[in-house]
Parts: sequence; C-alpha cells; structure tokens
Amino acid sequence: MKFQAIFILILIGLCSIKADATTSSVSFISSFISSQPNPCGSDASCAASITMYALCLGACATGSTLPSFQSCASSCTSNNSASTSFINAVNAQIAKATTS
Repeated sequence: MKFQAIFILILIGLCSIKADATTSSVSFISSFISSQPNPCGSDASCAASITMYALCLGACATGSTLPSFQSCASSCTSNNSASTSFINAVNAQIAKATTS
C-alpha cells in the first residue's frame, strides 16, 4: 500500500470522531501527517505496521468522542523500529487535539 493511502486511512479515522474535535485540530493533525516523510522506504514490514496503526486509529474513532479517541489512540503502537518514531509523533499530535 502506498504511504499516501495510509495517510488517507488515518485521516478517515480522525474525521469520523462525531465532529467532536475542532476543525483546526483535525486540520493541524492532517497537516502534520502530510508533512511527514515516508519512514518505511521499501520496507514491507514497516508499511504493514503503519497500516495496522491506521486501522487501530480507525477502530478507536468509530462513534467516539475526542477524549475517548485520544485514550484509545495512545494504545495504538508498533513493534517495528522503522515506524515507531512516526507513530509516536502522530500520537503526540492526536493528544494535543482539543474540543474547544
């Protein structure tokens, strides 16, 4: 799966949070993710790890409020060293999102 497609999965998850997060928070997270370089290169294991991360975020966001999404998202991690810094950085940005 191309890295851009993984971004789309993550953003769909973020946008499905019952419109609880402010538009600026979702926009900020989206911009942050879009600005990140592909951490995987041609490493299929890394790409699979980020895909699983995106699916985890999607599961967290289903019918969720922002605080419960943030709590759930913090448990979405990876044991792949190539993707860990990307995932930690995205989780840090998700934790900064606000409802006001």
